[in-house]
Parts: sequence; structure tokens; C-alpha cells
Amino acid sequence: MSQTISVGCLYAIWGEALAELNDMDKALELVKKGAELTLRGGDVAMFSWSHLCLMRVLLSTGDMVGAEETIQKIKVIDRKLDLPPWFMNQMAAKQVQIYLKRGEVETAVQFITQRNLPLGEAFSLQHEFEYFGLARVLFAQRKWKEASELLQQLLESAEAGGRTTKIIESLILQALTFHASGGVDTAVTQLKLALDTAKSHGYIRIFVDEGPPMVQLLYEALSRGIATDYVQQLLAAFLDAEPEQTAFTKKEGPASEWVEPLSDREVEVLQLIAEGLTNREIGNRLFLTLNTVKAHTRTIYRKLNVNRRTRVRAEKFTEYVLRQGIEY
Repeated sequence: MSQTISVGCLYAIWGEALAELNDMDKALELVKKGAELTLRGGDVAMFSWSHLCLMRVLLSTGDMVGAEETIQKIKVIDRKLDLPPWFMNQMAAKQVQIYLKRGEVETAVQFITQRNLPLGEAFSLQHEFEYFGLARVLFAQRKWKEASELLQQLLESAEAGGRTTKIIESLILQALTFHASGGVDTAVTQLKLALDTAKSHGYIRIFVDEGPPMVQLLYEALSRGIATDYVQQLLAAFLDAEPEQTAFTKKEGPASEWVEPLSDREVEVLQLIAEGLTNREIGNRLFLTLNTVKAHTRTIYRKLNVNRRTRVRAEKFTEYVLRQGIEY
């Protein structure tokens, strides 16, 4: 039996690794198989690790129902087996992510507040995952200063401990926070640090899971010639992802604004802008006059609230997501 449980844990860890490499179908198959095998025994450590892997993959695939059901099952098991605090703390962080992905910001605020996390010098490594959840809540509340300060503390702690994944996550969330608050140059600087750290390890989903705001940042990096091959690989992963896998928050959440829909012709023009065509080339492709193309591009700029052609190219991917039915 113990060998079966160990194999189950290995399946789950393997599945999570494949998820990071963006092989989501195989990842989901393995983590589910692994979690099921560890559920049969009484080894709480193996059970905990496998279910952490399962939760990560469920969240990445956008299966909020499956993730919520898993958490509820774990709560029942915890009452029987007294699961380790480090595991339940991480489950609390996953619960925060579920609330935020559903756009339930106030519920997330209430939940994380009840965790009574010590801040400042009392920062506790045991609650690291929850602190990341708190940082995401602060971001959703547009509390940029508080989020930035917490993320800097998390980054320094991760660097001191050599925890690569948490270093990358800290840098990514810093970049998103600076970008959302208008600090584009600082955001790109932090994103470059994340890319430099992540590239050699082959990280993909840690970027893709952040959704459309990350697409905009990646295109900003691309326009500045930063890690171009790697950035293009990440952008391609967004297009390969299922729509529900790249949702950031629902449109009623405060983290982003809704985009005015584009007409079918405007979408065609936008797609060609994203391919790098000039206005004259777009006109030739679509049999439109130059003035007509310019009129369409002005409308696109207004609807997407951008003022540079490189930013419109970034928004093409956001519009792709929108046209797949995602609310964010």
C-alpha cells in the first residue's frame, strides 16, 4: 500500500511539472490519478502534496467547480485526519484564488482578513502562500502601495531561501502591480527579471495563468526587444490555452475595465495590425481605401483606450480572449 501511495504522489508531482510546461491534458490526467492513489492510504504528507498539485492544475485549467469541490473534500478529511497546518494554509491561499477568479473580491477580502496574517517584521514563512493570496487581494482592491510593499518582502524572503518559483511569482505580481498603477518602465524592469529567471527552467504557465494583463506586459517587453524568443513562446501559449484558462477576473471586478466591443471589420483590421501590417498594406489586403483604414484604426484606438500601435498589437490578444466569451 505504501508503494502505491508513493507512486500516486510521484504522479501528482509529475503532473504539476507538465502543467508548468503547458501540457495541460496530460497534467490533469496525472494529478487526478495521483490524488486518487494517495487518498487510499493514511499518509497525510503524501496526500497533502498530491492534492496541492491537483489544486494547482485545476486552477490553471480554469476548473473552479472542481477546485471548490476538492477544497470542501479536504475540509472533511481534515476533521478526521488533522492535516498538517502548512497544507491547510496553502489550501486557504487556493481558496482566495478561487474567489478572485470568480470576481468575488469582497468575499476574498473577508476570507483573507479572517486569517489574521501578521505583517511587517512578524512575517511568517509558514504562511507564505497566504501572503501571496493577500497580495492578489490588495491588487484587486487597487491598493498598489500596500501590494508592492508586501511583494517586495515576499521577493526578498524567496531570494534568501532560494525558492525559484516564488521569486518568479513575486516579480510577476510586482510587474502587474506597477503596470496597473501606471509605472510601465518599472513594470517592464520587473518582468525582465522574471523572464531572465524563468527562461532557463522552462516556465510557461506561471505567466499564462495571469491572463490578459500579462499579455499586455509581454507585448510591451517584446516591443523593447526583451527576451524576444521566450516572450513569443509565452504569447503563443496564450493562444493555445482554452478560453477559461486565461481568465483573470470577471468584468464586475475592479481589477480591469470592460472593453467596448469591436465590429467584425474592426476585428479584421486589428488582426492585421497585430501581424505588423501598415495601413496601406491593410487596405490592399481588405480592398479598402487608405482613409477608410485610418478611420478604422482611430476607432480601434478609442475603443481599446490605447494611443500607440504597439499597444494595439498587444490588445489584439485581449480582444481574442474577449471574443471567446471571457469576462475579465
